[in-house]
This record gives sequence, structure tokens and C-alpha cells, in this order.
Amino acid sequence: MKRKLILIAVVIMFMFTGCSLGEKKVNISNSEKLKLKPNEVIENYFKYYGEKSRTGILSTLTPWQNKPNTNFEFDNLKSINLINIVEDSNLKQKEAYMKYGRGSVNGVKEENVRIYKVTFDVKCKKDDASAFTTGRNVEWFTVVRKNKNSPWLIDNHGEV
Repeated sequence: MKRKLILIAVVIMFMFTGCSLGEKKVNISNSEKLKLKPNEVIENYFKYYGEKSRTGILSTLTPWQNKPNTNFEFDNLKSINLINIVEDSNLKQKEAYMKYGRGSVNGVKEENVRIYKVTFDVKCKKDDASAFTTGRNVEWFTVVRKNKNSPWLIDNHGEV
């Protein structure tokens, strides 16, 4: 009986303090997002990925990527670590994004687009069960903002 009362008290405490036993919720205000540089948004993306925080990752992405069926494959992830972020000085990737990618449909202006070549290390539980492969990965990240008064967000990323 005493154990039941203690268990009930602990559950009630979690309810009233807003604690949860599940995913770590991330709540970043728009003013905090506005302060971030494009490369810092990418850094946060990897930080939240390592924490396996869906809400954290989504805070770094443009809204079109927030779909209920999006699977971040946390169950297969052992670790993910950012190694390097380099802004792309070659305009080919930006031109491709603007002409053929999401830049052709989302209304973003070229001055509000940044492209980065990102190197990161991944460790998976099983290599054949993930979009990532264990080891070093390199992807292009496209970071955009609507205008000078809006935050930078990752709009697209994929293999080099």
C-alpha cells in the first residue's frame, strides 16, 4: 500500500511539474531563433539529432518538413557528431536550388539562401536499416530565411 502511494505521488509530481519520461521537449522562441547564424542552425540540428529530440530538430527546419510520418530513425542511431561546416563559395548549388529545387517554389530570394557542405560522423546499430551509413557522411545543407527579420532554417539537405 505504501509503495502505491509513493508511486501515485511521483506520478502527480511529474504531472504538475511538467516533467515527462519521454522525449526531451525543446521550445525555442522566435527571438532566440532570430539570433542564430545559418551555421549555428546546422549545429543545433546535429545537437538535437544526437539528443534524439524530434521537437528540437523540427525547430531547425522549415515548416514543410514537419510531417507526422517523418521518421528520424532514432531507434537505429547510436550517435551522430558534427565534424565540419563550410559555406559553399561555388554558386552552382545555390543556382540549382533556386532554379530546380525548392527555391523555385517557395518564393525565397537568393540573398536569403546559404549553402553549406557539412561533414559528420554517424554510428548506427544496423547499417542496412538507416538512411545514414556508419562512418563519415557529407551532405549539402540549404539554409533559408523569408527576409531579414525572420530566422534561418534548414530547407533542404542531401548527399554531395
